[in-house]
Amino acid sequence: MYAPLEVIYALNWVLRRKFRQLVQQKFDSDVDGYEALHKWSVENLGLFWSVCWDFVGMIGEKNSAALENEKDMVGSCFFPRSYVNLAENCLRPSKNTVACIFNGEGHASRTITRHELRGMVSILQQAFVAKGIQKGDRVCGVTANTPETIAVMLALASLGAIWSSVSPDFGASGVVERFEQVSPKMIFLADGYYVKGKWMGEEVATTAREIVHLLGFDNDLDKVVVLPFKRSGAKRTRLPYQTLRAFLGGFKPRRVEYAKTAFNDPVFIMFSSGTTGKPKCIVHKHGCLLQLMKEHQLHCDIRPGDKAFYYTTTAWMMWQWLTTMLASEATILLYDGNPFCPNPAVLPKLCKKHGVKFFGVSAKYIDALRKSLERDPKLFSQLNMDQVRMISSTGSPLVPENYDFLYRHWPHICVSSISGGTDIISTFMLGNPDGVVRRGQIQCRGLGMAVEVWDDSGRPARPGATGELVCTKPFPSQPWGFWGDDANKTKYREAYFNSEFGPNVWYHGDFCALYAEGGLAVFGRSDATLNPGGVRIGTADIYKVVEHMPEITEALCCGVSRSGDVIIALFVVLHAGVTLDNDLRAKIRREIQKSCTRHHVPGIIEQVTDIPRTKNGKIVELAVREVLHHRKVRNVSALANPQVLKEFEKFAI
Repeated sequence: MYAPLEVIYALNWVLRRKFRQLVQQKFDSDVDGYEALHKWSVENLGLFWSVCWDFVGMIGEKNSAALENEKDMVGSCFFPRSYVNLAENCLRPSKNTVACIFNGEGHASRTITRHELRGMVSILQQAFVAKGIQKGDRVCGVTANTPETIAVMLALASLGAIWSSVSPDFGASGVVERFEQVSPKMIFLADGYYVKGKWMGEEVATTAREIVHLLGFDNDLDKVVVLPFKRSGAKRTRLPYQTLRAFLGGFKPRRVEYAKTAFNDPVFIMFSSGTTGKPKCIVHKHGCLLQLMKEHQLHCDIRPGDKAFYYTTTAWMMWQWLTTMLASEATILLYDGNPFCPNPAVLPKLCKKHGVKFFGVSAKYIDALRKSLERDPKLFSQLNMDQVRMISSTGSPLVPENYDFLYRHWPHICVSSISGGTDIISTFMLGNPDGVVRRGQIQCRGLGMAVEVWDDSGRPARPGATGELVCTKPFPSQPWGFWGDDANKTKYREAYFNSEFGPNVWYHGDFCALYAEGGLAVFGRSDATLNPGGVRIGTADIYKVVEHMPEITEALCCGVSRSGDVIIALFVVLHAGVTLDNDLRAKIRREIQKSCTRHHVPGIIEQVTDIPRTKNGKIVELAVREVLHHRKVRNVSALANPQVLKEFEKFAI
């Protein structure tokens, strides 16, 4: 669809080449080139992951069997008689002495060494033991992205307990409908957070009281601990629960003890967005760390001593993805706050200040940064990213125009769009630092990931043709299951293995294309795919056209059923001073038809003031579709801005 913009990197990057050489020499396999290495990795799954364990340096007890029941994805088991503790790996001794650097709205920069982090974890571990927390217990947090939150998570992991978290901007109902499903023994609460410079202390206090009451902790307030976020010297929010200092008591740092946790023992419970029903409680294992270390080292070029950043909250899987870079001896940069406050240069300035090599953000952030530069070209002087080796983008498809934008300004950087999900706490497709970046494409399928794109007949789609993203063989970061599911894992099977492709194929629900060179493109969620006149269309095709138009800041499209067919409805947010009239409607239709096809042209185009989105910033097409059809939107609490749905009611059919 697009003329290729190819960039080859002359990086001083040898790690995967060493891995490839290891495979060639040890197993006499011809794996010259990435696609050959990928093919070997999925044809020799157990062997690949066993070699990977050694190569990335995972600490643990690896016994003989690497994979059992390979032919049964649900019943398969990686390293069934092996042991690994996620916390032990993240707290490993390292010549890189700095663990993390914290920044946030209302905060000065704060550096935590690995020695200090181990001390924090040790004290927390002792405090948890004193409270009776043990292996398998659940502890939940409504927490900010701070070093203290990381220390709490690692202390629990060291004991074999299970951590779940959401960010403080969640409302009480959104928190409770998640946490009540896992019956936590304790909860941690931030005392507030910042929104564009405003301290949200009183709002958080009100929400906290409701959470504590609805979760049944009114008579166990000593099991509710406040994690302070407010900067010192300023007025803090007073919550009537146990302070962190009181919880830690008089414990002193000592050697951290690590429970002997099996590779497949639970470590995290994470939650789906909940936009289509009650959030799923997805259980992930200590062994998911193997997948993450592979991604960090072999796909993201993370080296000991590197500083790495990803803009995330504690509610998103990217928080675990970032924090586990500690296991690869990186220094992680944390940021809690608005990425455009007080101006769009906040995050690039921080990365320049701290020498960040890996810079991760959402595709929406990159789009917003591009538009900020278009409005104020002088801003570019503040965006020095000369030291960055890789920019990672996720959350939604990175449109081709934003590849152009990044390479126009930073041609030395590897742009690594990645795609996976909370479901697998990792990725299906991601970067290749010594490979080619093609405009509009994710570089490659992950090593050890049998990712394919299938057509409606259940066969691999021809190169470049659209179809469904599937994974046909097991992988270590598959969920342990859903918390509260039955012994047969019925809900888990229905979620991922209940498609027309059969009970032994992971159906992810993304509408994709796999190209002959090995790159991929994601066009949106399958359940949001449009089907006008029987022609299947991904919403991303339309977004990449309209969001590049100078009049439009953001857009949402969905299908509307009418007279036995589907009409595409497009809603646009316009720049200040711009009004949607018939001339602009005609221009939008012309641009879409010129760049796509006549089938992509919306039958309905309307102006709105805002677009509904999840807490993680993803637009919610399905919620708007429900409103347009006079149907009740399920789980409104999953939205960051549910009030905007009211505006769409006037367009209902």
